[in-house]
Amino acid sequence: MIRILLALFICISIVVTHSGCSTPDTGDEDSLMALDESGTESSGDDIESETEAAEEEAASESSDDLGFEEEDLAAEDQEDQQEPEGFEEFAEDEFAEDEMEQGEELEQAEEEFPLEEEPLAEEQPFVEDQQQEPIPEEQPLVAEPETVELGTEGLMSSAEAVDIKNIEYLANSEGGTVVVETTGPATFQTRMNPETQQFILEIQQSNLPVKLKRPYILKEFKGEFASINAYQEGGSPTSRVVIQMKSGGEPTVRQEGNSIIVIPPVGGGMIAAGDEGKDEEGGAEEAVPKAEEKGEAWKASYDQDRADKSQILAARTIDEFLLGSNEFFGKPISIQTSDANIREVISFIAAESGANIVVSDDVEGKLTIKLREVPWDQVLVIVMRAKNLGYVRQGSVLRISTLSKLRQETDDASRILAIQQELVPLKVKVFPVSYAKVNDLSEKLKPFLTAKRGRVVDDIRTSTVIVTDTEEVLSRIDLLIKELDIPPAQVMIEGKIIEASEDFKRRIGLNWSMTGTDITLSDNGGYNGTPINLVPGLRVQPLPRDQVSVATGSIGFNLGVIDGVGTLAANLALAQSDSLIKIISSPRVVTTNKVKAFITQEGQVISKASVISNGTVTSHVTRTPVQLKLEVTPQITTAGSVIMDVNIKRQFAGPIEDQASLARPINSREASTQVLVKNGQTAVIAGIFQSDENSSEEGVPGLKSVPVIGWLFKGQNKEKLKNELMIFLTPRILKTQVDEFRKENIELSEGEATRDSA
Repeated sequence: MIRILLALFICISIVVTHSGCSTPDTGDEDSLMALDESGTESSGDDIESETEAAEEEAASESSDDLGFEEEDLAAEDQEDQQEPEGFEEFAEDEFAEDEMEQGEELEQAEEEFPLEEEPLAEEQPFVEDQQQEPIPEEQPLVAEPETVELGTEGLMSSAEAVDIKNIEYLANSEGGTVVVETTGPATFQTRMNPETQQFILEIQQSNLPVKLKRPYILKEFKGEFASINAYQEGGSPTSRVVIQMKSGGEPTVRQEGNSIIVIPPVGGGMIAAGDEGKDEEGGAEEAVPKAEEKGEAWKASYDQDRADKSQILAARTIDEFLLGSNEFFGKPISIQTSDANIREVISFIAAESGANIVVSDDVEGKLTIKLREVPWDQVLVIVMRAKNLGYVRQGSVLRISTLSKLRQETDDASRILAIQQELVPLKVKVFPVSYAKVNDLSEKLKPFLTAKRGRVVDDIRTSTVIVTDTEEVLSRIDLLIKELDIPPAQVMIEGKIIEASEDFKRRIGLNWSMTGTDITLSDNGGYNGTPINLVPGLRVQPLPRDQVSVATGSIGFNLGVIDGVGTLAANLALAQSDSLIKIISSPRVVTTNKVKAFITQEGQVISKASVISNGTVTSHVTRTPVQLKLEVTPQITTAGSVIMDVNIKRQFAGPIEDQASLARPINSREASTQVLVKNGQTAVIAGIFQSDENSSEEGVPGLKSVPVIGWLFKGQNKEKLKNELMIFLTPRILKTQVDEFRKENIELSEGEATRDSA
């Protein structure tokens, strides 16, 4: 606009100058018209040429004032021929895109960087032969934004233009990474617009395909990037990638091969790429955040202590890798690629995890993967298994190669190790044995000897084991013998056998009896001429205990004596007895682990028998044994409990069945079971309950059935018997030197293992 106004103003000045700076008389209209016509006709061509020269001079002065480059002026002149008058230009360097729509300008250069207009110079009369003043050196009115140039220096020619292959966003816990892939090393510059929070990546001498001219919406991802949009103006060799930031932080840009990587700012702050390490030519070294600069946002979102203890990817051989567990402890990361080089994928995982990874030359191929918030060690395992790869850990370094190559390396190492073992000299060592059986111990040692070289011989007389093998194997055999040749554990088992008997008996009845001699009654009364007298009238006396069975409390009534006839007696039996009997046996036995032990308590029941031979009576006495026997086989568990195989048997004599021979039946109670009991606790092994009930009635036939009076001629017996057998066992592990032996051997084993690993 300023240039157009200046050109119009100069044209007016030229017209005024050629008219002699005088105004014709207003009244002489014919003269004025003649002057105008003649002036126009005579100077039309000159005015046109002078106007063009003035326009070029004004354009030069305007160019000097505004500091535009020659290439920009040429482009603007072409736009002036095409655009209508009043068209407002936009500065290419201030171009930004707010709504992320392809090819749309967001704001004008005057609004973002307003230009200050200088007052016009005083008007000078036009002189045809006036020499133009030399154009002063360009002084930019508005400084361009600071740029960071990475990659090759200078601009490439059109023949060296690169193609943009792909633009992808790799999500991770640190905010994600934008990767721009090109067909070759590219020249680019970056700038940040703090007002719109937009970061612009400009790639010179590049071609952006139509398929990549689209927005990438990243709202669902956590990070500093909100969206990405790529575009390229028609005819322009510069491609632009506009990244909308969620905060005002400026990302870090670095170039790796044919890829331009944009890393989000740490903690939303600004990271000045190029403030440090700039060279004299204005370039900048790669600004990569250091670990200590990452702050709390860089801390792993996982249990670091647990991960260190578990040793992430701890497999040291290919077999351990293939047979490893599915438990992962790495920091969660997110990754999304499409037909990406597997070496670049592994490089990304290494950068995100901080792991030391070496990739062999035979690792190659493409991979498409999309994972979100997955432990990085699991991501690495998935990638390796997808491409038949494996790894071998060497200290803190993971070496990745193909499975076939790692297998071959393992086989070669095994063959070399076997050859080396055959060259190791043999030694002989004698091991004394204190508790174990030497022949059993020697058989257990054979599997641990070196194949085809190691030998073991046992000597029962001296209780020793002689082993011939390498020094390393002899050290392991020594530890093994110390672990096996230990004092056996002992167990004391306390048993309590309780038999509870409840006995109830009751007898009610009346027995009549009469004793006397034969008599003859006379006609006048009496017997043998003697009158009958009852002497005395009534007498009560207790009867002997053995005359009435179980007659506790029996009373005998002598109703009277008839002279010459005998004695009439009545026995009234009123008896009741209750008894509660407990027979307690407490056997104890001590035995070693897994060895049967038993204890027996024995008695005898005597019975006799009489044999008459040739008129001679011979008596034989028979003794029948009665036993109480306890058998136990204990087994001590590692938890301190005891498993017992128990067998208990008790025999006892029953009541006398024959008074003459004193014969008694032999009864028995037995229990057999297996139980698990903690040390010092008591377990009930068995309980056997028996209940018997008997009822009987005796009396004079006929009379015993008469109501009320019948009780004078009958007797009734009632008997109840209850019997219960209960067994209690309490195992107690005796303190021995076993624990001390095991503790000492474990410490020795751990010490040897530590030396081996070192």
